[in-house]
Amino acid sequence: MTPLVSVAIRAFRRRWLSDAMASVLAQSYRNLELVIYDDAGDLADVAASCGDARVRYERATRHFQASGRFRAAVDHCRGEFIGVLDDDDRYEPLFVERLLEALRADPGAGIAFCRTTIECDGQLSRPLDRRVAGRIDHAARRMLSERWTVSPSHMLMRRTALDAAWSALPMPDGVAPDLFVNYGVALAGWGHVLEIGRAHV
Repeated sequence: MTPLVSVAIRAFRRRWLSDAMASVLAQSYRNLELVIYDDAGDLADVAASCGDARVRYERATRHFQASGRFRAAVDHCRGEFIGVLDDDDRYEPLFVERLLEALRADPGAGIAFCRTTIECDGQLSRPLDRRVAGRIDHAARRMLSERWTVSPSHMLMRRTALDAAWSALPMPDGVAPDLFVNYGVALAGWGHVLEIGRAHV
């Protein structure tokens, strides 16, 4: 059965990968797949170590810059909703459930995202974020005027919104994927929704 949600990890750092994988597999929402897109080429053992049938390993066949890795990882995803987690970040347990609920509640939203918790040497901090939870209208204009964007590790995307953005302007290698995806989805007419959950970075 095709999972409703796909999460791809662009993996090249062995040090943190197991923790990132564990945070996805521990999600309260279970109908998901985890795609390990191995850009290092030597992480198959880490991907196999969890013994979870929801994990799919894909070894990169060529080396890309950041946006190329993003696109290649997403191309392996089968779900209707897609998350892209950096290998040194991790999700809190309700991340997928809450962001999926936000996207289902707003059919015009292409991206649901959350706030951030930063962990450094075991200390947690939560940067001040004055944005109000809920639908963010005119997201592209607000991102420009207020100078913010959303990291891929903090968002869940609707595949149809991502396809619409890339159909209008395909994402080339060598650009910042967070900027390109956020602006592309907004300019394609899809909304952003800020949810109350958090992701760890």
